[in-house]
Amino acid sequence: DMDGEGNPIGLTNDITTDAEGSGDLTVTLRHLPPEGDVAVKVAGLADAVRTGGFGSIGGDNDIQITFPLTVDP
Repeated sequence: DMDGEGNPIGLTNDITTDAEGSGDLTVTLRHLPPEGDVAVKVAGLADAVRTGGFGSIGGDNDIQITFPLTVDP
């Protein structure tokens, strides 16, 4: 699940819960074309989104959908 540069594509994922509860699961498909001659898809994008949201990285969302999620005991 890596591109030619060794960056994750994100098609394969594992989700682990620590406890029961409810919340939202958001799935995003983002288009990351080069901007000029500079690659937008680089290592560390997941951390950048985690701390700064999608506005902190280049590219545009192709689709973003949120599913309500409940984990029962």
